[in-house]
Amino acid sequence: MAKKLKKEELADLQKAVNKVNHTQLQIGGLELQKHQLLHEMGAAEAELQSLQATLKEVYGDVTINFHTGAISKDEPSKED
Repeated sequence: MAKKLKKEELADLQKAVNKVNHTQLQIGGLELQKHQLLHEMGAAEAELQSLQATLKEVYGDVTINFHTGAISKDEPSKED
């Protein structure tokens, strides 16, 4: 007859394995979210660059306060 774990030992082992499996599943879900967010970030950056290029064509080299929409001319840098 093969030996068996005691019921309490088996329950503890199953609990530990289930905890590891659950944690791995959660990590996988988080990695998927991270991957999706990185794609969204890339798209958002591309959209921002496109909008900046359009605004540069319309207004030239200026600084725009994105809170108020105020436009100010960039001053040439002074060389020492």
